[in-house]
Amino acid sequence: MELQLLSRMALRLSVNIEIKVDGPSSFRLNSYAPMSMAYFNNGNNDVEFYEIMLTIDDGYIAETYDGLNKNRQKVLHFRPDYKRNSRGFISLPPGERCVLNFFIKTGNRMENNVSVYVVK
Repeated sequence: MELQLLSRMALRLSVNIEIKVDGPSSFRLNSYAPMSMAYFNNGNNDVEFYEIMLTIDDGYIAETYDGLNKNRQKVLHFRPDYKRNSRGFISLPPGERCVLNFFIKTGNRMENNVSVYVVK
């Protein structure tokens, strides 16, 4: 099964955050896979956002391997541990780079998309 959307790709988003998702290029149906997402601010100004949300079309996603079978969630909300302003937003300074490791359990379909959303 091939990851269709984000495996080994870098994305440029409207919020001036660059995101790169890495994972296996192929794996079996109903199997587990470690993934990582790096995000960074390549701009000259702080970028404000609320959270980063990862979704999976078929299967489950979690921050830990054990979490895949406990929670069986299709959405992973990631709120970086930065100081938040009075509105609850995070300010990511220029040049800041962070990595999030997570796991997926694939489903029964040959296509299994992992999507990334930056919530402003």
